[in-house]
Amino acid sequence: MIFSQILKRNSTLFPLFLAFLVSLLSPFHLAAQIETNYVPVELSGEIPQDFLNSCNKNTSILFKISDKKEKQQQRNFNTIMSFSLRELFVSGNIYFNDESTIYVREVVDYILNFANLDIEVNAFVSRFDQPSATAWQDGTIIVNSGLLEQLENEAQLAFVLAHEIGHLVKQHQYKQYIHQQSLKSIQKRALDNERSQLQYSQQNEFEADGYAFNLLSNSKYDLKETLKVFEILENVIKTTDSNIGLALSSDKFPISEKTLCGKGDYGTFMSPARFLGTPENEERIIQRKKLFQQQLSNNNYSGTQQFVVSQERFEQIKMISRFELVENNFHESHYLKSLKRALVLLKEYPENRFLNVKAAENLFYIGYYNKKQQLERLFFDSGQLTDPALASLYCLSNKFAETNLGSMVLGYVSQQYAKFEEDEHMIITMAKTTELFDGKLASIQYYEKYNSLFPNGKHAVFASKKISRKSAF
Repeated sequence: MIFSQILKRNSTLFPLFLAFLVSLLSPFHLAAQIETNYVPVELSGEIPQDFLNSCNKNTSILFKISDKKEKQQQRNFNTIMSFSLRELFVSGNIYFNDESTIYVREVVDYILNFANLDIEVNAFVSRFDQPSATAWQDGTIIVNSGLLEQLENEAQLAFVLAHEIGHLVKQHQYKQYIHQQSLKSIQKRALDNERSQLQYSQQNEFEADGYAFNLLSNSKYDLKETLKVFEILENVIKTTDSNIGLALSSDKFPISEKTLCGKGDYGTFMSPARFLGTPENEERIIQRKKLFQQQLSNNNYSGTQQFVVSQERFEQIKMISRFELVENNFHESHYLKSLKRALVLLKEYPENRFLNVKAAENLFYIGYYNKKQQLERLFFDSGQLTDPALASLYCLSNKFAETNLGSMVLGYVSQQYAKFEEDEHMIITMAKTTELFDGKLASIQYYEKYNSLFPNGKHAVFASKKISRKSAF
């Protein structure tokens, strides 16, 4: 009653009140939506000017470079950086006008309140699944979805961003380039040059960590949360369900624990090292963590909060990242990784249409490559895995490759079709799977159903061609 009286007297307040209400409810709306479905992010709206600038041929660094350096080196560096950054932005792997980018930029804005910078910092979120972020010397920071997926709170994100700002301020990208060029001019063994490069890179990381600590020490963030970021960067194996293959069981093809691969079997697909990468990289991260612990012990900081901008929005973009990586891995043709991500999320959201259908789509392609005797193309990172759940799916696919993989795929896809028989992607997946394993004639009914329900759909032309060949068989 009170709100309605105020709004009647002050009609100009209504839009503001409505916007406020929407901002409060949006995280809860997303959570409710995800229970039943998810719609992948599509790039839409007006392309931001800073995005266009990064695609522009004339992208240039924003720092004054010492006159002591050769002008030709400066030009070469600028050319290389501009080309690489332009390639990245035109690849379609950078989001814009999306909730994740908007939120990350707000965290950057808060951090910059404690910095005295004369440069513009533009943050973007990428589709990549590596848990990392990158700073470019023109002021661009790229945060990967794979990192947002693993971070636990905003304080950890703030450290990552402050660390990358440190790289910008200290001109590390340019200095790294100059160091590489100097090594090329010195006649040393390749191994010596590699060690020198690693040592130089390590020093840059230490320097960026120190800058981040000083920048955030006056903020509201709890800097102890930073130590958990190093654990993420260490890529420590998180125990995941190696029995995840049980989710692929169907009435037509039951799967039991006895059917699954044991640890000794799926272990052959995993990296023998605790860390994915070189021993030098492992040692570097351990040293960074130790130095940061010393800074925490020897210096004062006032922050105690895990969230400053918004806890609800952080949790929202973390969830978005998890779902987006299912889609992104699928489009990268990493079907086993996309399948694993989908099956993990289905434990939390068993009725989610997007996840169920995407799992079926991934299985179709796994079955397709096996049918073509090209399954090994999907095992390109075999022997390098650190996730037992993913390794177990590799092993299960390989185990069934010569006998039962087709039955497993057809059984699971048929079961998902029974649940989502009106879904566009599910119908076409059912049609292709049936054609692959039961023949073209058996698949016609599904192609016809697709064209009946989706005459202008994405696969309508493909389905029409299949139907037109009906008389041939």
